Amino acid sequence: MTDRSVSIRSKLPALALTVVLGGALVIQASNAVQAKTGPQITTKSLLGSYMAGRVARAEQDIAAAASFYGDALKRDPANDVLMAQTFEMEAIEGNWPEAEALATSLFKAKP
Repeated sequence: MTDRSVSIRSKLPALALTVVLGGALVIQASNAVQAKTGPQITTKSLLGSYMAGRVARAEQDIAAAASFYGDALKRDPANDVLMAQTFEMEAIEGNWPEAEALATSLFKAKP
C-alpha cells in the first residue's frame, strides 16, 4: 500500500462525518420549520423496524428513523448497512454519544 492510500484511508472517517454533519444542518433546519408528531409505533421484527426506519427517513422524521434503525440494529447487530444508517440518523439527530459508538463499531467492522 502506498503512503498516499494510507493517508487517504486515515481521513475517510473524518470525511464521512463531515458529509453527514452537512446533511444534518439542512435536515435540522427543515425540521425546525416543520415539527412532526405522529402516532407511537412499535415493530415486532427486523424487517418491520427497517421498513419503518425507511419510511420515517423519507418523511424526514429523523428521530423516528434513528429509533427504528436502532431497533433493527439490535435485532441484527452485525449488519454493517443497518449500522451505517443508524449512525447517519443518530448523527443528524445530534445524539453524539450513540453516533460516536456506532462510528467506532463501523470503523472496526470495515477498517
